[in-house]
Formats: sequence, structure tokens, C-alpha cells
Amino acid sequence: MAFLFDSTLTAFLMMGNLSPSLKDHAVTLFEAGKLTDESLNVFLDELDKVADGYNAGSCVFGSETPSAGESEGEARRYFEHALTLRSTVKSLRSENHINKLDLIRWESLKSLSADTCVRFLKKNYNLLLSMAPLNKETPLLSSPKLPHIGPSIPEVNSVWFKLYLYHKTCYGPPSLLLVRGVRLWNVPKIFKHCSKVMVTTWGHDPHFIPIENLLTIINDTLKESPVLIQ
Repeated sequence: MAFLFDSTLTAFLMMGNLSPSLKDHAVTLFEAGKLTDESLNVFLDELDKVADGYNAGSCVFGSETPSAGESEGEARRYFEHALTLRSTVKSLRSENHINKLDLIRWESLKSLSADTCVRFLKKNYNLLLSMAPLNKETPLLSSPKLPHIGPSIPEVNSVWFKLYLYHKTCYGPPSLLLVRGVRLWNVPKIFKHCSKVMVTTWGHDPHFIPIENLLTIINDTLKESPVLIQ
């Protein structure tokens, strides 16, 4: 099995100051684009150390305090991604029918044509499992020859698909889509009870901003792009 991830994950592992050794593995994941099953035990050992430090209460955000310009909220986000990756890899490897598990960075496959990429993956793996959500620049595979658990078309990662799901299920977070060029003069009523909101700029991954900074950031962004606020 191949677990497919994007560069966002490696960035979190490198930027989070979780541990020097873990950062070395993250660099390998980014530069080589792959971590084989044979190397996963050492990788998991480093993730275990980070988790043990947190459980012991000696390390809330990793082995180091948040660096300059890095808030505690950001540090916690990096840490939680590392823990989630640890749980995911351990869970996948615990399945009796899985002989091996390799981690592959999606972007490392971009230099291959679609047919070559499918042939390469089909030769080495019987199942692909991709993290979600992948970022917008990540090439997605769709082939009946290759079982793939994960998004099959780019639209799955789009703002439009989110809104489509909210509409069809009649369920979802308070959401406001603003076209480029609009200007907000007040915080919308649906967000006044929030301490922070998630903002998605067209073509970029979402991020959280404090509600008190909403008007300044959104109005500046709306000069160049539509924005989804949630």
C-alpha cells in the first residue's frame, strides 16, 4: 500500500520544531519524495518520542518552545498533525493483509506522464490511500486499473464542492462566499459569535484568522480574489 501525502504535511513536520531527528525525516520525505516501509520503524520511533513528551506533560508543543513569529496555536497545529500521522501509519501497518506501507509525496510524481505514473504505482502497490484534503496543486489520479481511496477529481478539493455538499445535505458551518471587489464594512452577523473564522482564498489552502482582524484581512484579499469565510 502507498499512503500519498502532499508537501503541506512535510512543511508542518519541518516547521513545527517537534524534534531535530523528526525534522531530518521530514526533509527526506520532501527531497526524496518517499519513505519506504523499511524506514518507517525509525520514523515512528521519533513520532513516539514527541507523543510521549506530550503525554508526560513535559512538552506541550514538542521538544522546543515556539520560535519567533510562531504562535502557540500554530505550534499546536503542527504537533497535532504529527500525532495524527503517527496514528494513521500505525493503524495502516497493523492491518494483517498489508505486507508493506510506503509514504509517497504526491508532487514527486508530477514529472511522470499520467500513464507512466499509473504503471509505476500499479507495479509497486495494490492500493493507494491519500490524505485529505490535498492541496490545490496536487495532481490527482483516476484509473480503473488502480484502486484509490481518496479524492479522484480536482473538484473534490474545491470551494464549490464544499458548497454543493452543504446544499445537498442541508448541513454545514455558517458560510459566506464573497466575489472579488466587494468590500465589508462590518463583521457579518453569522460570524459575530465566533472568536476566529476559516478563510479560503481562491486557489489557496484555508487558514484561520481572529475575528478582530477579519475586516482588514478580508478587504485586502478581496482586491485580488474571491473569498469564502466560514
